[in-house]
Amino acid sequence: MRYNYILTYQRGKRQVISIPSIKRLRLSFIWTETFTDIFTIEQSSAPLAFVGKSDLYKQNFPNGLPWLLGKNRHYFWGHYLKDNNRPPVLLQNIKPDRAWKQLVPFRSKQNLPSVSTPQCRILVEAFYYPFGLALVIHAAYSGSFTAQQVIETAFRIRQDNIFSIQSNNNCNQEAQNIYQQYQGQTLSLDEVAELCLNTIQKVNLGLADFPENGIRSFDPFTVFTPVQGDGINPAQSIQNSEIHQMLEAVTTWMEPSSEQLPDLNDTSFQFPVIHPSQQGSLIYHQKRGRAVWFPIPLTAHGKRKRRTLSCYHKNLVLTSLQVESLSNLMILAAEDEELRNQGFLTPPIYEFCARRAAGIGSISPL
Repeated sequence: MRYNYILTYQRGKRQVISIPSIKRLRLSFIWTETFTDIFTIEQSSAPLAFVGKSDLYKQNFPNGLPWLLGKNRHYFWGHYLKDNNRPPVLLQNIKPDRAWKQLVPFRSKQNLPSVSTPQCRILVEAFYYPFGLALVIHAAYSGSFTAQQVIETAFRIRQDNIFSIQSNNNCNQEAQNIYQQYQGQTLSLDEVAELCLNTIQKVNLGLADFPENGIRSFDPFTVFTPVQGDGINPAQSIQNSEIHQMLEAVTTWMEPSSEQLPDLNDTSFQFPVIHPSQQGSLIYHQKRGRAVWFPIPLTAHGKRKRRTLSCYHKNLVLTSLQVESLSNLMILAAEDEELRNQGFLTPPIYEFCARRAAGIGSISPL
């Protein structure tokens, strides 16, 4: 492993100070759409138009499980569905009826394009609810980055026209025809997201236009996690440091200034971590972003340690996805009498949505 160092002199003595270096990082962007039109879709050839119908949802649920299996298995949904003070629900024991009642989405790559950009691995996935859908674009970088280089890399992903798209085997003919119009072009992240959302809304749900009563998050919610690094001292405060500037930049998407950074002792800017004994650990948060900074597992050796942070990132993305979606559902239900009259949002479901949207109950990123 290569380390970066600088030499300093203090009272005639030479000192070696390590420069923090990020080796691998994850950055995820979440867009949600919430609308009631799925309830009114009658017979349709659109492949996922059934998600608003209870019987068809339950019948098709095994084909759209939102959790991964095999070596990439993760357990977020087992924690999400558990009763308070009970162990997580085993994934194999989750029944379609319970998933429907507790608003678990389908996960599908159907009719999503392949998205690429140089020096970065991109994954695109969509989640389908009885009341809308969500799109998540993940970016994974490997290399050797200073905190300032991480900021530059993240801003390039967020703002520049660097993405190419191509249809693939997940796309039917209608989706291929749409994506072929954009092949050879370079698009911004927002343009890729809008194209994907419009396409899967039309092709997978059979909705040609975005519903008038719907809520679409044009400003994505972001989750950022360094998963491997070196030269990091967990005991050293990051207040006003380059690391602090990095966390601020990837949660506000504004150029940071060390003179304007919030006080890290102010708990409104960070969540308490699950394991407070881990020195220097925090989840930095702003209105539309979260950044994980866990220096001890970040600098630990071995694939298992790196996998721990990768899993934490994935679970925090799913937590954010679910809270964002349920929050919008509560907003829409408060304004839409037709939705309230569906019988779908019974009083227990209102309470369930409210608790999850408020971030309380059994939702946990671990």
